[in-house]
Amino acid sequence: MTNTLRSPLAALTAGAFIISFSSIFSRLSSEAPVVNGFYRMFFGAVFLIFLALLTGSRFKAGRSMVYSALAGVLLGTDMVFWHTGIEYVGPGLATLLANFQVFFLAFYEISVEKKPASKRLFAAMLLAVAGLYLLVSPGWNAGEDFQKGVFFSLTAGMFYAFFTIFIKKSSQVVNPLEKTASIASACAASAVFLFAGTFLMGENLIVESTGDLGILLVYGIVCQGVGWVLITGAIRSVRLSIVGLVLLLQPTLSWVWEVIIFSKPVAATDIAGALLAMIAIYLGSVSKN
Repeated sequence: MTNTLRSPLAALTAGAFIISFSSIFSRLSSEAPVVNGFYRMFFGAVFLIFLALLTGSRFKAGRSMVYSALAGVLLGTDMVFWHTGIEYVGPGLATLLANFQVFFLAFYEISVEKKPASKRLFAAMLLAVAGLYLLVSPGWNAGEDFQKGVFFSLTAGMFYAFFTIFIKKSSQVVNPLEKTASIASACAASAVFLFAGTFLMGENLIVESTGDLGILLVYGIVCQGVGWVLITGAIRSVRLSIVGLVLLLQPTLSWVWEVIIFSKPVAATDIAGALLAMIAIYLGSVSKN
């Protein structure tokens, strides 16, 4: 672990590998999507707050804290949509579609921040549309549930893009929170938001199965806590093009784990669509450099 933390690229790779299991843990849990999201954020927040205090990161009121809390609400919303998407279309496809958040971010930068669009971004969008068509078209007529799953997963990507925007804003104010404290604050706010959401949606937070409790503990502490610490700690020290490439491990491996663990049948169109989508996500993530 120490050697991994000393190498930003190794830490980034380890973080992406760990987070690739997020959708699998969600699928393995028998709890409702909003309940899965709450426990991921709650256990993750406890771990991150402890880590922040242990490393000397201070929590202080101010605009940075407000932005982090708003980011947490958006992340909680993302969790609900993404976990619901997993229920309908499976961990692999839901995670791949949620990673289309890079295009929502690109749209924000072009429309709000008035940044020019590169040719690489236009190429990425064309590939994304082609990949999306290959991934979605075979199952589109299978039923309303599949269509809902695609919609929920893409919507999750949109809210994750908004989360990214507000987390970035939290670091751009005067006297900002340190990164661990900022992410811990976002997770805590997300947990509070999802706690309220469980009651509004008529769900029960009592986890009756010890198996589910174990899954949720690992899900929150390892995926949300350790995985995020590794990625956020390394991302500033690695070239953007390499970051985009390494982070593609998350949706790629999520798809692979689904095939292996849940015996998901794979067609040629699935492979072609996934490859096109991942190339598009990569190009979209580095085109903003």
